[in-house]
Amino acid sequence: MNEITSEPIFSSEELERNQVLKDELFELISSEDAILFVGSGLSIPIGYPSWDALLVRLETLAQKVDSGFSPNQTLRESSPLDYASSLRKVFEKAGEATTYFNELTTIFSRPERGPSFKDHHKKLVQLPFSLLMTTNYDPVLSEALLKSIQENNEPLRTDLCFSMNEDTIPQLSNFLLSLHKGMSNQKQIAHIHGYHNRPKEIILTKQDYERYYFNRTSEKDGEQETTIHFLVLWSLIATRRIVFFGFGMKDPYLLQLLEDVRKRLWRWDKPTHINIASICDKTASEVKTQATFLKEKYGVDTYFYENKDQSHKQLEVLIEELYQSCCHFDDGSKTDEKLQQGTPRDESVKESKKIEQLLEDATGSATGEMPSWISSTNKKLNMDVKDENK
Repeated sequence: MNEITSEPIFSSEELERNQVLKDELFELISSEDAILFVGSGLSIPIGYPSWDALLVRLETLAQKVDSGFSPNQTLRESSPLDYASSLRKVFEKAGEATTYFNELTTIFSRPERGPSFKDHHKKLVQLPFSLLMTTNYDPVLSEALLKSIQENNEPLRTDLCFSMNEDTIPQLSNFLLSLHKGMSNQKQIAHIHGYHNRPKEIILTKQDYERYYFNRTSEKDGEQETTIHFLVLWSLIATRRIVFFGFGMKDPYLLQLLEDVRKRLWRWDKPTHINIASICDKTASEVKTQATFLKEKYGVDTYFYENKDQSHKQLEVLIEELYQSCCHFDDGSKTDEKLQQGTPRDESVKESKKIEQLLEDATGSATGEMPSWISSTNKKLNMDVKDENK
C-alpha cells in the first residue's frame, strides 16, 4: 500500500490528514468529474528534460550559434522565463530561429531509445477523469492513450491529441463538450502549451506566456480581447476540481489564474484542487511549507507520497491503486478482473502502422480530416460488432 509511515517526516496528525486526503482523492477521481493536469515530472523518467535541463541544452546550442554568448546560471535559476526569452533572442539575432525551433522538436519527439511511455502512464490516462490536459510538449501521454485505445479495440479518431490554440477551436470545442457525460466521446489530450511537431506554437518564453495568457489588442478594431488560454483555464479552474500529477506548482501564470479565481469567488474556506507531490527527509520542511502556501493562497491541497530513494516508485504504486479502485467496465467488473479474462484483439490493429506513425496521423489538425486508415479500421470494427450480434 502507498502509505507514509516515516514518523520523522510527519507527525501523527499530519499522517492522518494525508490519509484523509488520499481517501478524498480516490472519491474525487471515481466521481468522473475531476480534470487531470500533467506536468513534466511524469515525462522526465522517460528521458525528457526538466525545465532547467531544457534551458541548459538551449544555452549550449546558443553558444554554438553565437560565440559571444555567455550562459547566465543566476538568471536561469532565478527567472527561467526571462532567461528563455534571452536565449531565443540569441538565435533570432544570429538568424538561426529555425535552429531554435528544430531543436525543440528534436528534444521532445519520441525518444530514440527505450520505451515511449511506461505502464503507469497508460493506467493514468485510463482513470475516469473528465478531461486530460498537460503543459508538456512530448508525446508520452498521447502514446500511452493510443496504446490503451488499441488494446481496448476502440475506434480511433483524428484528434487524439491537439495543441490548444485559435487554429484548433473545433477540437477544443468538442473537448470541452465532453465534460457533459451525455455527450462524452473518446478521450483526448489537450497540450495547452503546444506540441513538439508544431514548435512555433510552443509556450516557453516570457513573451510566449504573455501572448497566450494576457489580454491583447484586437487587430480588427483595436479593442482588448481575452485570450482563449485565459478563458478556458479560468473557467475550468472555477468550475471543476483539478488533480495535478508531476507538476511543480511553480508556473507563475497558472498560479496567477488560480489566485484570481480564488479571490473573485471567495473560496477561502476549503481547498478545491489536489496536487500530488513527493516528500523525503531532506525536502520535508520545504515541501510542507509550500503545501501550506498552495492551500492558503491558491486553494490547492497537497497529497504526499514518500520518495526516499528518488525513484518515485510510490507514485507508480499510487497510480496502480487508483487504477484498480476507480476503473470499471460497463458490466461493473473491476479493471483487473476484466484484464485477467482477456479481450479480443482485432488483427487489423495488430498489423497497423507503428505506434509513432499512428500517433502522428492521429494528432489533431485544424481541418479535422480523417485519414483513410482510420476510416477502414473503424469500418472493420463495426463489421465485427455486427457479426458478434448475429
